[in-house]
Amino acid sequence: MRRFAALTPMMAILLVAGCSQSGRDGAAAPTSVAAGSAYWERGVATDESMGSPTVSTVPATADFPIDMSDMRNLAGATDAIFVGRVLIQIDDKSLGSLPETQYRVQVVDSLKGDAREMITVNQQGGHDNVRRALVVVNGDEPLVTGKHYLFATKYLPAENWYTLVPNFGDRPLDDNVFSSGGPEPKIVTDMRDAIANQIPYPQPR
Repeated sequence: MRRFAALTPMMAILLVAGCSQSGRDGAAAPTSVAAGSAYWERGVATDESMGSPTVSTVPATADFPIDMSDMRNLAGATDAIFVGRVLIQIDDKSLGSLPETQYRVQVVDSLKGDAREMITVNQQGGHDNVRRALVVVNGDEPLVTGKHYLFATKYLPAENWYTLVPNFGDRPLDDNVFSSGGPEPKIVTDMRDAIANQIPYPQPR
């Protein structure tokens, strides 16, 4: 088994992962769990009819010390929240054992923090080229080029990128709203309210 580092220094994240072959039944059961680490079964799935390796999916689960489904917690635990449009994937630099993927994002509307114009957004998870596997954290599929998202992120000065919170920090938006000049999506309005009433993390003593 291979150990992954914790997702972010600002949160004590618990990970457990199993390896499954795309489009087939019989995914491996999750392995044992250790705080701040991730585990997944090694090995590459093989398509017997072709006799060659096929891409596998590695589902990873992240448990947060706070309820990220509460947008007030999400707002308090992150330092840059914005509506952005994904332009292109630019890199797959990883800071540890867990794959990470970087995208060029155009900031459309900044709700919290200093994210402006063109920035780099980092998504934890991505392709493990050695084992031909796609690591997906909390079911958070790779960002889609051309789509708009409501991002909730932590800024990492050393890399000059914004790391999104898996699953909760990249909410897809209706692209038609931005092309037609329609009303602001409700989830964006709700986030503005959550920012105004955010719950700081960690809690003040």
